[in-house]
This record gives sequence, C-alpha cells and structure tokens, in this order.
Amino acid sequence: MTPNGSGGLFGTQPFNVLDIAIDGSGAINGEFFEIDQSNFTNFTALSGPGGDVEGLAFGGSGTIFGLEDGGDLLSYDIGTDTWSTIGNTGIDFDQIGLAFASDLGVLFAVGNQDSNLYSINPLTAASTLIGDTGIGSGGGLAYVQAVPLPAPIFFLLSGLIGLTAVGRARARA
Repeated sequence: MTPNGSGGLFGTQPFNVLDIAIDGSGAINGEFFEIDQSNFTNFTALSGPGGDVEGLAFGGSGTIFGLEDGGDLLSYDIGTDTWSTIGNTGIDFDQIGLAFASDLGVLFAVGNQDSNLYSINPLTAASTLIGDTGIGSGGGLAYVQAVPLPAPIFFLLSGLIGLTAVGRARARA
C-alpha cells in the first residue's frame, strides 16, 4: 500500500484486502486499485501493469515504481493511470521488497533470489550490488530518511539565551 496524495491508498489485491496482510508478497497479479481511506471498502480499479509486479514504492511527484519478477522496473503515472517500462535491472528478482529514497533519488530492492541488497537507478533501471544482508529471503522493505540533528551552534545559542534569562530574573529579585 502506498499513499495516493489525496486521502486514499494505492494497493494490490490478489483476492481481497485481508490476503494482502496475510500474504505479504505485494504481488499485484495483474490488479491495481485505489482504496478509499474513509471506509476501506470502496475500491477504484486502475490500469494493471500487465505483469507480476511484487514490489511497489511511492516515488513522489505522482509516480509509483513497480518491480516485476525477473527484474523489469516499471513506472506508474498517477495522473494518467498508465504504466511504462523503464528497463530491466539485470537481476532475476523474486518476492521483492522495494523502497524509494527520495533524498538520494534511488530505489532499494531485496528478493528471494539471493540475500543481497541492491540500489536501482529509477531513470535507467541500472542496478548496483550494495552487499549481503545476511537474510535469506525477500519481502518488505522500507527506507527511512535520517533526520538531521541541529547544529551544535544552536545548542550553544539556546544555552546562552537561557543563562541570560536566568541572570535577568535573579537581578530583578
């Protein structure tokens, strides 16, 4: 499931919503739809990708990426309800976990074909081996952007302002 930007979710449905939670594979099996978040029962059918897309990642700017069994990287345009093939990654992916790192502009993928983590260029589908995860099966994947810590000068200035305020309060007392 991935947000659609207007209060709904895009999701996959092999059989029904419950099967998504149980199955966990993310397999579209030819179906793609939008779910109304207000009641989670209204489904709006969207155009299917035409293949077995098992990994989905929201790419921002109205784009959802899909990675098929066999390694084809697809792009879904939310505004036009169309799928297009970007290219093949060169990896025979199976049971795919896919995540988009918006701050880096790359996709990350894992699968059952091996225990490696890969980066994928979302413009060309070129893949790069990052390394062995030590986990022997694919599945879900998420990317969480690091939150930058405030600069040390911020803490120094905050401390000085606080000390100044305490000093003034004592002087008045």
